[in-house]
Amino acid sequence: MKDGAVNSAPPRARLRAGLNRRTIPCLLLMAPFWVTGCGESIGPTDPDPDSITQTGLDSLTQVHPDSITRVDPDPFIEVDAVPATEAELIRLGPRFTVIAVAAAVSREGAGFLDNFLPCVRRGVIDYRNSDSGRIVTFSGCDLGGGVVLSGSGELAWTESPSTDRPRFCDYASEWQCATRLIWSGDLLVTFDAQTTRRIPALVIDSITLRAGGADSLTTENMLEGRFPLASALVSVGGTDVPVNDGSIVADVFPVDGIHLETIPNPGRSLSALTAVDFKRILFQVGTDLAGFLFDETLESQRGDHVHTLDCGTSTVTVFASGLPSILNQWEQCRFLPGIVIDGTFSLAWSDFDWDNSVLAEVMKGDFTIGGGVPTVDIHEMGWRIEALDSSLMGQVRMTGWFRQGGRAWEIVVDLTVDD
Repeated sequence: MKDGAVNSAPPRARLRAGLNRRTIPCLLLMAPFWVTGCGESIGPTDPDPDSITQTGLDSLTQVHPDSITRVDPDPFIEVDAVPATEAELIRLGPRFTVIAVAAAVSREGAGFLDNFLPCVRRGVIDYRNSDSGRIVTFSGCDLGGGVVLSGSGELAWTESPSTDRPRFCDYASEWQCATRLIWSGDLLVTFDAQTTRRIPALVIDSITLRAGGADSLTTENMLEGRFPLASALVSVGGTDVPVNDGSIVADVFPVDGIHLETIPNPGRSLSALTAVDFKRILFQVGTDLAGFLFDETLESQRGDHVHTLDCGTSTVTVFASGLPSILNQWEQCRFLPGIVIDGTFSLAWSDFDWDNSVLAEVMKGDFTIGGGVPTVDIHEMGWRIEALDSSLMGQVRMTGWFRQGGRAWEIVVDLTVDD
């Protein structure tokens, strides 16, 4: 560290927002915002002599191929042929309304790979824009009350958003939104971990906001228990369900009660994770920590320094290449919504080659992740994204790598990056 520099401001906003707005011109235009220049191809900051490339991720500890488990990102879900009952539709309607409005207005364009919304209890949502609204994918999204969503479809406005895509509530008055939301697609709902039903199209109308209106309808407010939705009317399967129970919002987005052992996992083995859990860690932890690392990359001219948090420290070391490594020593840090991280781990780029549309980060150490996923111990976690066409703004492939002792798990997910 230089002169023992200490910064007491936690990087919480960075972790939640991913890349901030000032990062985007650097990444897209490759202007020289830091010492080495955005467009320069730079290799690993701390090469590991035991690194391997069999997974396409550099600087990872060697694992025998027979000890690698490939995770199917979209496992088959058996659906009951019997339509949902009226009682089940009434249970679903209000909770779906809350998460649908959240997906419709959740942040976009504030940073690279920010189109993910965690389902606090368990699961994750990813989305991208369409001509009429958004294409949304629910991956094991636990809404509380024994209701879990899976499947993909379009969440459309009845009127196409304008080119600058303002918050949909801005189309009408501050208090009442004239625009309806219509879901069409393959929505699978599991009730009480027993029966999965395929749900027909849903229409959400008469959306009313509490004081604060559209200005307070932000991703951060949703995840911190300040979601201003007051009421709505949802029509599903021919059943009209009023949405006017304020406790539903708090149940979908719980603020309290999430801790390291919320989903117990004796032995803390990674084998207990489902595809949904691996996606949650990859989409939320991986990309949000990448936002933290990007910010420190842009601020590399500060040199070595320390962030002192309520739950530990993050020590930043800047290498001669201009790229940083961050040593995190955390004790049950909770600043990722629904995720708790405990332990010590380093965070660094293992590949930073914007010219060839490849980015990768690696986390190494002895740390535990819990909360919205079963509690697991991790020794190494890697994240790599590469373009499937001409650039990282389009079709991309994300590869996640997780190691625990001599075993490893790999998951590969194809996504569309649209802002």
